[in-house]
Amino acid sequence: MQLRGVPDVCQLVLSYLTERFQVAHSGIYIWNQEEGGFILWPEGVRAPRKLLIIDPFIVFITDYDRRLRREQVEAAHSPVPVALRPGVGAFFAAAGCNLAIPLVLNQSLVGVIFLEGQISLALEPELDEVCYLATMGLSNAILYARLEGILAHLEEKVQERTRELENAQSQLVHSEKMAMLGVMVAGIAHEINTPSAVIDGSVENVLKNLTYVLFHLKKASREIPEALQIPFFRLANRISIMLSARRTLVIKDTFKKKKQLLAYLESEGWPEPRELSNFLVETGLYEAVRRASDAEGPEEFLQSSLFRDFRTLKENVPADHMRFIYRYLMEIGSCARSLQNMRQAIKSIIRIVRALKHYSHLDQGGMVRTDIRESLENTIIIMNSVLKGEVEMERQFGEVVPVVCNPDELGQVWTNLITNAYHALRPQGGGKILIRTWQESAEEVGVSISDNGPGIPEAIAGRIWDPFFTTKDQGEGSGLGLGIVRGIVQKHNARILMDTKVGEGTTFKLYFPVEQSAELSHVATRGNVHQS
Repeated sequence: MQLRGVPDVCQLVLSYLTERFQVAHSGIYIWNQEEGGFILWPEGVRAPRKLLIIDPFIVFITDYDRRLRREQVEAAHSPVPVALRPGVGAFFAAAGCNLAIPLVLNQSLVGVIFLEGQISLALEPELDEVCYLATMGLSNAILYARLEGILAHLEEKVQERTRELENAQSQLVHSEKMAMLGVMVAGIAHEINTPSAVIDGSVENVLKNLTYVLFHLKKASREIPEALQIPFFRLANRISIMLSARRTLVIKDTFKKKKQLLAYLESEGWPEPRELSNFLVETGLYEAVRRASDAEGPEEFLQSSLFRDFRTLKENVPADHMRFIYRYLMEIGSCARSLQNMRQAIKSIIRIVRALKHYSHLDQGGMVRTDIRESLENTIIIMNSVLKGEVEMERQFGEVVPVVCNPDELGQVWTNLITNAYHALRPQGGGKILIRTWQESAEEVGVSISDNGPGIPEAIAGRIWDPFFTTKDQGEGSGLGLGIVRGIVQKHNARILMDTKVGEGTTFKLYFPVEQSAELSHVATRGNVHQS
């Protein structure tokens, strides 16, 4: 392969030799690294195409470093050693020339000019000058061509290293996410195990309740007068609907409520008052009716529409039958409540699994229009397994328009910032993390994550974005979290500001553009990271 630039120098030298010295035939041998020898220029000239470094002519001319005429080879006082004369003479014969001039620079043979012509003694100094200039020109051209090759190779290497760095950064983000998932696994398993246990227990209760109800259905029809069966089954239906339609209530002061209700039922002369008070409180009916009707106590509760059917039964059914009626209704109510518990437990599992699936997305999906509040909520659900109730999480989600973003990457931003806040709050107790969203302008949506922790000292505040810088104990942090946050923020052409005060806490504010350019830049166009 010819080196670029060298042919121009060769053409210029040979043209000058032909015109100035009236040579009939000429050529130049140039060293070519790829060929491993000296290659003839131009092609087509009557001469050997290639001379190896072990060729007798090349061996001699390199050391001789002067013009060599053909007649000198066989002369009585020839400078050519006897052993090399046949090979040197063969070159002159094959090239059809009578003069060879080595082009040597720093004791290295750059090339050889050969020509057929008669050069007068008066022109020999000029010929030497031409050959000197040819040596410098060819040396520079060869060096320039090599540098071009090196630069091209360096450019390829730079591109290759850039791709490797991008892949490494992607792997770091992925590793950080997987490390966080590893921490979350135990908590998530507990989060899923709890509703799963609720479902398991509720299924057993439903089977027991339904077995009792169906087994005693005939007895209920027999012990309740026909005229009262409509109010009775209507009451059972209302209890079932009320308990299955409501979320499971957390009933506080159960003993106190039973005692108050029992005292009032006894004063009213209700049969089996203890069974009735237990039934009403334990099933949650008492609390549900009180909330629905704003009843303050037993008096208002007993005036509710639900209790009218109880009164109808009390007034028309023998007292000794009421215990069975309470038990029968309790089984129906417990069945309905168990079904509602299962429904809520299944919703919890679905919510956790959906959030986990969203968080652990491994395909690094592209830009889509996303409600940032949903992205935050999914992350909070997952993070609850890490926080374990040690830190209070408060949401203040204002109305915002959807933004064009990568929700998987934003999930990593929220995770890293919440995790940092949690680690800052954990030692002190009573920690609180506040997450807010707001519409900053028609073009920007704002998100802030604040904590009431110890704040960041001024001495290290400027280093928090540096890769591998961490204040956590060995093994607790990689120091990549905020560096990853900054990279993702930059990728989204967004900006992030930090406000911290020692003893008061830290706030990170992020501003995301609603729209993105057609081809998302990897470098943000707005002063991305600020510190106040």
